[in-house]
Amino acid sequence: MALIGDFNDTPFADLIQLYAGSGQTVAVTINLPQGEEGVFYVENGDIVDARLGDAIGRDAVRRAIRLEQGGFVVEQGVRAAQRTLAMPWRQLLMEEVVRMDEDKRRGGAEARRGGSGSLPLPSGVTPAVPKPLPPAGATPRTPKPLPLPLKGAGGGAQPPALRPPPLASASAAAASAKTSKAPAGSGARPASSSSSKRTAAIVAAVAVVLVVGAGAIFGLRARPATAVAAPQALAPIASADAAPTTGATVRFGMVSPFSGPDKELGRSMRTGVELAFAAANEKGGVHGRKLTLVALDDGNEPARNAEAMRELIEKRQVFAVVGNAGTATAGAAIPVALEHKVPFVGALGGGAGLRKDVPDRGVFVYRPGLSEETAAAIRYLVEVRRIDPGEIAFFGQDDDFGEDGWNGAALQLKSYGKDPAQAIRTTFRRNTADVDGAVGRLRKAGPTLKGVVMVASSRAAARLVEKVLAFAPAAVFTDTSNADTAQLAEELVGSRVPLADNVVVTQVVPLPTSRSSAVMRYRALLEKHALGEVPAALSMEGWVVGTLVVKALEAAGPEANPDKLVAALEGLHGFDIGVGVPLGFSKTDHQASHKVWGTALDKAGAWRQIDLE
Repeated sequence: MALIGDFNDTPFADLIQLYAGSGQTVAVTINLPQGEEGVFYVENGDIVDARLGDAIGRDAVRRAIRLEQGGFVVEQGVRAAQRTLAMPWRQLLMEEVVRMDEDKRRGGAEARRGGSGSLPLPSGVTPAVPKPLPPAGATPRTPKPLPLPLKGAGGGAQPPALRPPPLASASAAAASAKTSKAPAGSGARPASSSSSKRTAAIVAAVAVVLVVGAGAIFGLRARPATAVAAPQALAPIASADAAPTTGATVRFGMVSPFSGPDKELGRSMRTGVELAFAAANEKGGVHGRKLTLVALDDGNEPARNAEAMRELIEKRQVFAVVGNAGTATAGAAIPVALEHKVPFVGALGGGAGLRKDVPDRGVFVYRPGLSEETAAAIRYLVEVRRIDPGEIAFFGQDDDFGEDGWNGAALQLKSYGKDPAQAIRTTFRRNTADVDGAVGRLRKAGPTLKGVVMVASSRAAARLVEKVLAFAPAAVFTDTSNADTAQLAEELVGSRVPLADNVVVTQVVPLPTSRSSAVMRYRALLEKHALGEVPAALSMEGWVVGTLVVKALEAAGPEANPDKLVAALEGLHGFDIGVGVPLGFSKTDHQASHKVWGTALDKAGAWRQIDLE
């Protein structure tokens, strides 16, 4: 679940100290007004990975400490795939006290421009002025944070900012210490309000560290990561539980984008899988063992994904990898899973690499492939909307994700007698929303453009729809289930494009607002375990995937190992979860469902279920 706030209310140093001081594992994503993004991972009391714009590690933290503007999102349980920061958080804080004190003596901003050695702030960002600290003796108040949605379909009230507990006694001590150094009646002119208050806030945070954790600040070394031997292939659950802190648990892993433009994919899938695990754990777990999920971020980059997969398997010793999000990254993940004989189940990806005529042992998917979704979209445009195949264009990412979607669309066009080579096919670069080149090509089609089949992220899809409707107002657009429908609806409604069932998204689960029995169970779990989370197709898919894993783990027995889990999955036939079609696998078919649903965005900006055929 996510917590949302902004730096006007909560300075970065206070925010990190709240989580580092309590030993929590979180990812803090930062969005600045000028569009720059950053992500900071906190584990075991320290920031282990830090990125802000082009700055990495220590430089990123120093820039973040001085932020006044911008928002942040905090997500629990997300771990870094790599370490870019070796300096302990406490030492960084102390260094900033020294730096800011030097800046004050040298004239603050003028000294910085003169080459003080400190990093420049991002454009448009000024140093923060923290909220006044409470007086000595005030009772700290620790509000209970509520899990809040990142974004909700149909809008809604802006969630309140996260407010860490005030640092009353420590801040008072810091203020007292600084006051005692000033000679009485000296008449010294105080430093600027912004500079002195920010310095006081950092000093207060350092004081808290000194109070709650003994030891010198300078000279501390980062705690080295504990290397764990790679698990033996097909090791029983018991050996994977050997670490003394895990107890009777089964540890699963996930590598997905939790930062960057596609971060909603990873967040939603993780939410859904955790719902299924929470439901099982409420009943005592599976054969007496509780299920846990370790999630690592790959930013939707294949190279980072492979590294994170090895981290999960070789060091975190996960029993299986569940619910990875990303088609291009699946190509990097699968070889690692196969090399270590670790089951790879339920990836949110439509690529052909996940689906083979002779399936890879240990690789299972729930959802139909991208080619099945785009073929269904072409059939819908031709047979339901009565659009000539020659008036349909294609828009997709310039990678395996887009290529797989194009293959399905091309085969379906060919079945209608349309030569795919004659169709308009446009692309955009992955992890961007740069659609101008594609719009230029589509504009040349003029009035003959009646349909566009998209394989795109929600942001890129929204930009394309907005621009193309300006010159082709009768066009109908389709996208695939990888798009975040809540974000797509929000962006289209915000851009005020005319909506009248002209934006369709294919789905691999029923509409999360329908009355199917699966939807009702999913929504009940969402309300119980993810307060404030908006029902969405992606998190529902994660719940279905997690439920399939739980069912197979139950069938694998109390002495389950990865090989027995694979056998249990292959023996799972006709499982009725309530989505309207039976789910299951076999030795020759490792895809649980081939059903494609349709949803359309109505005039009010709400999604409704439609028949695709």
